[in-house]
Amino acid sequence: MRVLSPSIRLGWPRLQLIMRFLLLWAAVVARSLGFREEALSLATAFTGLTAQSKPQRLGLSQPRPKLERERIQAEREAKGAECVEFLDRLIPVSRTEKGLQSLSETSPIRPESTPALPGPKVGGTPRT
Repeated sequence: MRVLSPSIRLGWPRLQLIMRFLLLWAAVVARSLGFREEALSLATAFTGLTAQSKPQRLGLSQPRPKLERERIQAEREAKGAECVEFLDRLIPVSRTEKGLQSLSETSPIRPESTPALPGPKVGGTPRT
């Protein structure tokens, strides 16, 4: 009988758990650095960049073609995008009516599109 390692047995659910933990950790760090409304957007962008970079370092996926990267960069510059250094990564952001929002390619990452994070609970109700 072949015994599978925990990473193979758990597979995708384990990866989702790790990514949610990374998102939560990055959001806490962003808030502690002074980003309030932008924390979840920055954390989402950081988590996405991290999720893309690991397979590329391992040779499991390829980065975008140079022409596509240049096109995205030109569109960002045309929209007045800036970069914020966050946890040793440059996160592209734009200023919107809601403050700074991270960019996914050229469109802002909306905090409501981020998966729900667990909140502290005591007796079934959130703590305030």
